[in-house]
Amino acid sequence: TADGVPVLVLMDGSSRVDVELVRRELGAQKVKRADADLVRETTGYAIGGVPPFGHATKTRVLADQRLLDHAVVWAAAGTPHTVFPLDPKTLIAHAGATVADVREPAK
Repeated sequence: TADGVPVLVLMDGSSRVDVELVRRELGAQKVKRADADLVRETTGYAIGGVPPFGHATKTRVLADQRLLDHAVVWAAAGTPHTVFPLDPKTLIAHAGATVADVREPAK
């Protein structure tokens, strides 16, 4: 959440979201990771199965710029056990996402 408002960040599976970069991108005072209850309430899905679009409520979406490095990405399809492939530009367009650098630096 950014200042208490839910935000979805699309990120490749081998990376982690840098909440400070998200805070700066959004111009928010405070950003924190959502808990499972807020995720389900906002999206209609459980953590691990949240698709990039089709949520219960309209949610602001950021997409990490490194998604564009991939020819194909696999996104959750509503459950932790189902995914679907698509190219990153289509993913970003359908999600209505803003592309930003929000990946935690590699250690």
